[in-house]
Amino acid sequence: MTDLLTDTASRPPLRPHVILIVAGLDTGTGFHFVSHPTLSGADANLWFPLAEGQDLYAAVERVMVMNHAANNVVRMDVIQKGDGHTDYKIVYNPEIRVC
Repeated sequence: MTDLLTDTASRPPLRPHVILIVAGLDTGTGFHFVSHPTLSGADANLWFPLAEGQDLYAAVERVMVMNHAANNVVRMDVIQKGDGHTDYKIVYNPEIRVC
């Protein structure tokens, strides 16, 4: 009998995730996707502005959906806080394009 707890073939695939940095910059608060092929930018230094009072979850999801990286964001987990920045693990459902 197959042990369902150890049978990896029967488990659904894990959702993808990306690391996000939210930091206070000299031009205001912004967020940056770490090591994402599209959302990090060509020189890995692309930052998106976060307006004062704007909901971070909604802003991150909007950018990911608009750039065809995700259908939606599932959750955001804080992984580290430092002086002037917070790092998050963003778990999302990827966009599946049918052409």
